[in-house]
Amino acid sequence: MFFTGSTRFDSRFNYIWVFVLTRTGHAAGSRLNRVQPPVRSGIKNTGQKSNLCVITYRSQWLVFEKNARSLIYLSFFEKFRRRALGTSHCIFKIPEFLTCNKDNSYDYQPITVSIGPYHNGKQQLQSIEDHKHRFQEFFVLQAQRNGVSMVNLFRAVEVKEQQIRDSYSEDLVGFETEELIKMMVLDGCFLLTLLLIVADKLSFEDPILSLSWVLPSIRRDLLLLENQIPLFVLQTLLETANFPWTSGLNIMVCLNTIALEFFSYSFERASESRVVNHNVNNCGAEHLLDLIRRTFIPVPPETIIPCCSLNCGLCCSLNCGINPTPETKRFLKLVLSAKLLRSNGIKFERKKSSMVSTFLDISLSKQCELHIPEICLDNFISLVLLNCIAFEQFHAESPSYVTSYAMFMGSLINNERDAAFLGEEGIIQNYYGTDDEVCRFFKRITKDYAFDIKTSYLASVFAGVNEYTSHGYNVQCAGLKRTYCGSTWIICSSFAALALLLLTLLQVLYAAGFLTPRLQGKVNGKQG
Repeated sequence: MFFTGSTRFDSRFNYIWVFVLTRTGHAAGSRLNRVQPPVRSGIKNTGQKSNLCVITYRSQWLVFEKNARSLIYLSFFEKFRRRALGTSHCIFKIPEFLTCNKDNSYDYQPITVSIGPYHNGKQQLQSIEDHKHRFQEFFVLQAQRNGVSMVNLFRAVEVKEQQIRDSYSEDLVGFETEELIKMMVLDGCFLLTLLLIVADKLSFEDPILSLSWVLPSIRRDLLLLENQIPLFVLQTLLETANFPWTSGLNIMVCLNTIALEFFSYSFERASESRVVNHNVNNCGAEHLLDLIRRTFIPVPPETIIPCCSLNCGLCCSLNCGINPTPETKRFLKLVLSAKLLRSNGIKFERKKSSMVSTFLDISLSKQCELHIPEICLDNFISLVLLNCIAFEQFHAESPSYVTSYAMFMGSLINNERDAAFLGEEGIIQNYYGTDDEVCRFFKRITKDYAFDIKTSYLASVFAGVNEYTSHGYNVQCAGLKRTYCGSTWIICSSFAALALLLLTLLQVLYAAGFLTPRLQGKVNGKQG
């Protein structure tokens, strides 16, 4: 188990207080004796008396309990830190602690086609290799019509060998130059031919495409983090091939457009989103998985307006900037579960389709209504979420949008009743399984990753929800509404009881006003 948090070092007493944020959002403090002053990176020596280890990763303190599982975490993060600093790695091997479970490994391993070096040559993936060579031959044949030979394609990719090697977190020492470039050209030509066929730019009949399960299975494998080649390889091959339909067009935009069209069969309304269109024209994606991940981002980072809600304590409907105002001292924590929030007065509304850019576009209104877009949860989107989160964790330059979304939804869904409630509100369309399976899925994807709420694009939403629920007045008002206005029958009964009470009161007042003069007259008569 590990946490993220902050530290306070006191040189006078030679110890560190480490403030950690647990999964439930509560803060805890631990004193680590006999440690050196903190530095920016590396594993900290916490002394013999402490049972905690502390490392820094992406400017965050990570606190680990010393046990067998934590040693795996420490080994991985230190190995990754040494490799990632100052490099351009963007394609990573999933660490063993995430793939040791059979259910987890399925979400990270290809089942039909291998792309790139990590799964190259695996026996269970050899059935597609002959088809890859046929696709390559067809691509080269089309390029030859434009005066481009196989040698031209090979040389265009060969000059980028070092850039290709730098894109992988693992050392590709087992691949000589010729072998590596041949693999890149083969996989690149296969992918481009496949994308162009689906986009109706090329016409090619291959027996494997007649099988209904092939394309969905290939789409699945092409969005695995380990099963990628750099997008600049595809861009180089497409540019070198010099197809007539690319004349005068931006090659990157052409490539992104046909790639998104290929995956649009698996993502509802992906090609119609204004955000997708923006990202096609302003995208620096590293590979196909990163391209799809970027289409999930609701607003480009350069256009985000920072939100002041973290300072003033008020909630707003704007997305918070990636880097909240540094002056804020507010402690942020995860939100309560969906059912508890509803009982505390937070309303859940499915965001209208006309206002939705992506399913990550969550906002909180000034009336404390959570507006959450609908997500169609199935096996495919769950796999994509897992691999996007893994990429965000390991790629230091990528803001953790998908991770933030998963953490937010994971905190809302504490049990199957919460999942069922979000389904009733139209927020989750469940094609994944039972409500309990949905709950276990979100718990699984949020279990083993670091997360800093203050740098999240949902920081203002976390702050606004917790600000509202921290006031007892709001909770009491919500309780009264739930008790006396929970349904039509309860409202009618409440009004009837109130009307009866008012009539009784009026009757008492009338009787008192009518009898008083008569009693006064009798008293006066007796006195006379």
